[in-house]
Amino acid sequence: MTTANSHKPPEIITRFAKHLSRIMADYLTNSDVGDKRHPLKDRLAVKIMLTLSEVKLYREDLLFRDYKLDHDELWIDYVLPDGKLQRLHTESIFYVQAVLGKRLMLVSKRKSLPTNLHFLLLMLCRYSLDNNWLNTRIKRKHEPASDINAAFFNPLAKLLKRQCQRLKTVSAVSATYRERYGVLYLQVGQNRAEMPEEISLFDVLEAVPIPLNAALKQQPVWYAPLLERILLSLNEGYGLLRACGLPPQIFGDDLSIGRLRELRHLKKAAEAYLKKGDIQSREAAYSQAFAALVARKKSAPEQNKVTKWAGFEDFKGFAGSEVGAKLLQTQFDALHTLKIMETER
Repeated sequence: MTTANSHKPPEIITRFAKHLSRIMADYLTNSDVGDKRHPLKDRLAVKIMLTLSEVKLYREDLLFRDYKLDHDELWIDYVLPDGKLQRLHTESIFYVQAVLGKRLMLVSKRKSLPTNLHFLLLMLCRYSLDNNWLNTRIKRKHEPASDINAAFFNPLAKLLKRQCQRLKTVSAVSATYRERYGVLYLQVGQNRAEMPEEISLFDVLEAVPIPLNAALKQQPVWYAPLLERILLSLNEGYGLLRACGLPPQIFGDDLSIGRLRELRHLKKAAEAYLKKGDIQSREAAYSQAFAALVARKKSAPEQNKVTKWAGFEDFKGFAGSEVGAKLLQTQFDALHTLKIMETER
């Protein structure tokens, strides 16, 4: 279970992974976990929102902060599943829904291997109090799912079928591997159910055969590190947007990871010019940084054509875009940027 990014993760992701592992263990091992009125995934989502709202470290170093908003504008009264009102940080709601609720896609270099979220479901199944789940496996097969499953397996098989039906489309990589290597199955003995090619953390929490063994609270060696790799993948786009000062709620669906990485390089280079004091204008600093980065890219041996940076052919195109306008705005918070740079990979 390797991660696509070999760099050491930001400390904030490591801390949040450990915290999240404890929250999940507490809920998943609780004997009252099967409350039908308020599904587990909904209660866990609210608990994570509360945690992100209450812990100052997460508000400052993990969540995006729009400095044009007053403090009171960052908080709202949120209706909990039980109907009660709770004061929550607005960005915590977005983070849980859009970041933690995102489905992981297969990575091409992992070939037929499923995502780390599939592995999380596999490992959590093995911690079920029902010993039938001890031999849970994930396999790819060019065969149909089992028509007849044991009673313990049927609820999960039906739930996974509904999740597959909810997944309307998958990435090209997932479609290719499904055709080449077969359907992804969760299997226990002769019991077999098709799994969605791409799942979210909340799909996993919905499917886990609860309650789980209290041994999960002892933090088995695989648990928090696996969550850390999952969070690193889920948070990558959001973290890059945050590092660029771009509101994820506005730009989250428009920019690829590759473009965001180049925008982060551009921002850091421009801020370096401003810090040295040779250039006073923010626009001039970005213009010079853009030209320098494009020139460096063109000089690479594999580049022999006109080179774009962050998807823009020239600085004029960048400056005239919505993204460029946001990065070029004169309002600049140096302390905020310093904190961001400290948490970057």
